Amino acid sequence: MRQTIEEDNWQDPQIVPECISSQLRTCLFRNCKGRESELQFAEYVMQNSKVLRTMTIHSVCSIDVNAKYQMLRRLSLCLRGCKLIFD
Repeated sequence: MRQTIEEDNWQDPQIVPECISSQLRTCLFRNCKGRESELQFAEYVMQNSKVLRTMTIHSVCSIDVNAKYQMLRRLSLCLRGCKLIFD
């Protein structure tokens, strides 16, 4: 699943797509800038995928260490048996 998130807020779909709920095993999120919409999308995927094993998030280099830590802390609350790789 490839998507660009440019808006300020992510809107959860009313129905979770089957590809996310029962088929998504790995997810790679590139160039994460720490926007609220990006975090909301990552949380949505992590909370709604029943078979997700690995969520990998690559942040942009311009994000400072404290912001990365806050993102990791927030996303770690969504873990449901999957491994979170944060770079």
